[in-house]
Amino acid sequence: GATLAVTNTHNMLRVIVLAAVLCACAAIPVSINNNDVQVQDKKILWSKCTEAPVLGHTCIGVYDVPENLTLGLEFEVKGQIIDNALVQGNHTCLSDAKLLSLVSNIPLLAPYKPLITGFLKVYGFIPAEVFSICVDLSDFNIDMQAKTAHACADLVSTVMCWKGKCLATDDKDLGCFTVPFGKPSF
Repeated sequence: GATLAVTNTHNMLRVIVLAAVLCACAAIPVSINNNDVQVQDKKILWSKCTEAPVLGHTCIGVYDVPENLTLGLEFEVKGQIIDNALVQGNHTCLSDAKLLSLVSNIPLLAPYKPLITGFLKVYGFIPAEVFSICVDLSDFNIDMQAKTAHACADLVSTVMCWKGKCLATDDKDLGCFTVPFGKPSF
């Protein structure tokens, strides 16, 4: 009995402290590291769309960025281009700034805006286990002789997971692609 009461009181205090920290930080401006890529004259070489939970109609477009010896990914949600990102390794995710814009633009996510801005203010980032939208590439290979790039893509999303409950988690197989990979223009 007494041990249970102490444990419940301790858990309640932790929730109150977290709420106080989030409220106290409400006046602190949010600084977001934005790694957007400015792409000129990009040509989408392959794209695939899917219905993602909460996000709705979501598309990924692939284009080549030969001057960086990599590919670029265009993220589109509900007809709006959200981000252009360079593929680094085999995992590319939306930036915190882009995730925050989704929270503002998708009505179902709007109630979570205080939680997300609280994470940004306290930690300086949005934890991936709370909210992330990523493309995972497997079998990623650039063949410089054939001038092609090949990979298989998965759209992996974690949407508003907090205290063991999630609005949605999903891993959609988008299929594989082989696209032309041009010469660097420098």
